[in-house]
Amino acid sequence: DIAASPNRQPRRLLLVHLANDLGILALLSFSHLLLPVSPHSPLVRLLRWSPVEAAVLHKWAGRLAIAATGGHGALHLAGAWRRWIDRAWHPEKERHVGGASFWRGYLPPSSCWKHAAADRASLDPSRFGHGCPREDGRCVCYDLFVNLTGLLGLLALVVLLVSSVEYVRRRRYRFFYVMHISMAPLFLLMATLHYNRTILYLSPSLLYYAATALPTRLQSRGRRRRRPRGARILSVAAIPCPTPRRPDGAVLDVVFAASPRAAEEYRPGHHCTVRVLSLSLKSHPFTVAAVPGRDDRLRILMKTAGPFTTELARRFDAADVDDDVDVDVESPVPPSAFSPPTMHIDGFRGLSHRWHRHDVVVLAAGGIGITPFLSLLVDAASDRRRAGSSGRTEAVELHWTCRDAGLIRHVYEHYVSYILREHAGDGGGAKDEFPVRVTVTIHHTGPAHVVDPLPTVYDFESSSFDIDDDTSPMMPSSFAVGARTDISRNILHFVTYASIFSLGLSSLWIFAARMPSKDDMVGRIRPLIALTFLSLGISFLAVARVASVSRSDDENDDDARPLISGDTYGSFASPPTEGRPSPPFDAMASRTAGNVTYRFRRGVRPHPREVVSSLKGARTPALFVCGPKGLVTSLREEVRGRESEGDDCEIYEEVFEM
Repeated sequence: DIAASPNRQPRRLLLVHLANDLGILALLSFSHLLLPVSPHSPLVRLLRWSPVEAAVLHKWAGRLAIAATGGHGALHLAGAWRRWIDRAWHPEKERHVGGASFWRGYLPPSSCWKHAAADRASLDPSRFGHGCPREDGRCVCYDLFVNLTGLLGLLALVVLLVSSVEYVRRRRYRFFYVMHISMAPLFLLMATLHYNRTILYLSPSLLYYAATALPTRLQSRGRRRRRPRGARILSVAAIPCPTPRRPDGAVLDVVFAASPRAAEEYRPGHHCTVRVLSLSLKSHPFTVAAVPGRDDRLRILMKTAGPFTTELARRFDAADVDDDVDVDVESPVPPSAFSPPTMHIDGFRGLSHRWHRHDVVVLAAGGIGITPFLSLLVDAASDRRRAGSSGRTEAVELHWTCRDAGLIRHVYEHYVSYILREHAGDGGGAKDEFPVRVTVTIHHTGPAHVVDPLPTVYDFESSSFDIDDDTSPMMPSSFAVGARTDISRNILHFVTYASIFSLGLSSLWIFAARMPSKDDMVGRIRPLIALTFLSLGISFLAVARVASVSRSDDENDDDARPLISGDTYGSFASPPTEGRPSPPFDAMASRTAGNVTYRFRRGVRPHPREVVSSLKGARTPALFVCGPKGLVTSLREEVRGRESEGDDCEIYEEVFEM
């Protein structure tokens, strides 16, 4: 109450209130900052947000928190600076330690560092200078530690903000990642020391992240220790996709073994993380696609666009075989000459495509953006709907714009030709069932006459030595959300999640009841340490329980189904790299087979109006788009223009920049 404080200037008190209100606003923003980006998040799954939508909420919560924190510090700094100026320029007023620097208020004396927990008595004002925030100038160590921790916390947030700029995130992702994992804990520590109730505001976000992330990461780490050679890679194809900027550009098609549980839980739209410890400690996300006709394997298509994928492609290059070995590119490389890089693959993450909710679905992809839609096409071509049924998809139409002739040929041979072959002469199922109409249109925008070299195929499935026992089929996390519909199989996940949250909140309740005094700096860190060890302990027990009970199911799937004939693994064969004319793609001419229509076009990009034309008149249309920002923006504007005319349409988008 300003009127009740006659010894303080009303403006000064109002400034303090505004500054503290901004601090509380920042804490409220931080309280849900991690909810959208927690791995295997139940909340994101329940709300059916895509990772892109969840990341938008995370970014805006962070921006609001950083802005409020900056305002909080600026207002307090303005008040302290004004008071120091007032003392310095009015000699008639009491001045504490004439000539002392204002910034000494941010540097506690050595005695405060030695007795941070116990030194709560007022000290000689001459040891603090004009930075003392108290009106009477009688400061204690806490008053200066508040300034120091606030300044360091704000600097950590500024670094986070700068490293999160789109240009830095796109061009210097490693810098962005390192700054996040280093500056975020620093800010958390400084904020906890700055205000004794900070941990109460941040606990929802911290506990939620711990409950969703720690069990999966501990399980993944345990699997890496038991299987040091990582996932069982069956084959890798290096598809040449040169561009003016990258003449050596390529797309890697990595096919890996999948356990029966992975095949059961996989859905189109899921992605996984790939970690190659010899290249990077960071896990890299990639979309997973099914292998048509095989439920014992999955594939990843990755374009060599950054340091990680470029170096990974180089590791698979036959030119990197030991120089002492005489290699003939037209014959298999000797098994002793090559060892594939160790790849640890974890998943699944993300939502499956919600195409079943719409009667007409348009898929628009650019370049490598075709990957999320490959499995969807196979599923849609095999789907059946009953006559007169509502809420079922009637038509799926794909428009894929791509300039890489090699990638087009690869997708055609592995997916489009499979769909055409499987559904040739397919007029439907039972008398009252009708298949979904599938239309695939490929727009080739590359040069009309190029040399399309054959992809280099590294075949680890047909080799001449025994399988490596340290590799294993890809196994999804036991703590993934929504992967298992059986309640009994989700009990352990529920107990783990509930235990971390309930015990964590209980410990915080005890801490709040015994809140340390405002001057006790060390006491503020204790609940943070307690929550860390509590979450780690519960997660470790849950992972150990999974390993002991389900080892035969989760870790020994090799016995459940023979994945590789002959139990051989490890060498590869490289076909000749002599070129062949790519266009006119005579073997890929447009044709129709049953419910599937395939069209091949060359020369120009399709107009956005042409891409979305089939959505007109649909009851519940949807547009799924994955590609460069320009493609996504143009299609979004076209759909929004149609909505202004009364045609509503849902848009699911994913943007990437090469």
